[in-house]
Order: sequence, then structure tokens, then C-alpha cells
Amino acid sequence: MLDVSREFHGVRLGDRRLDARLGRIVDTVRRAPHLSLPELFADPSQLEGAYRFIENDRVDAEAILEPHNQRT
Repeated sequence: MLDVSREFHGVRLGDRRLDARLGRIVDTVRRAPHLSLPELFADPSQLEGAYRFIENDRVDAEAILEPHNQRT
């Protein structure tokens, strides 16, 4: 299995909690990327956390992709 987590190494979203949440989401999704979020996060609080992360105005997709873009 490809270790996609290294593609996100170095992401800084300006809040340690957001950085940690991203790490947990990436770790979960990489195990079964074909599943939907409700299938991946069976625990309702984890699912809510994933949705809140995605909807958070402080989460910048460009910042998440920056380490990957620097490597390519």
C-alpha cells in the first residue's frame, strides 16, 4: 500500500488541532479510500469531526496540497 501520509507531511494549517485532525483523516482514508466518510467513520463523533474539518473556513486546500506540490 502506498504511504500517502508522506504527501501531507509538513502541512501547517495554523492550528495544531487542525493539523492533527488532518493526520487522523488521512490515516483513516488511506486504509480504504473507496469507502464513503460514513463508512470510514463509524463513530458519530469521528464522522462529525471529519465533516467539521472539511467545512472549516480555516482549512485551506492549497495549504494541504503545498507539500505535495513542492515535491512534484
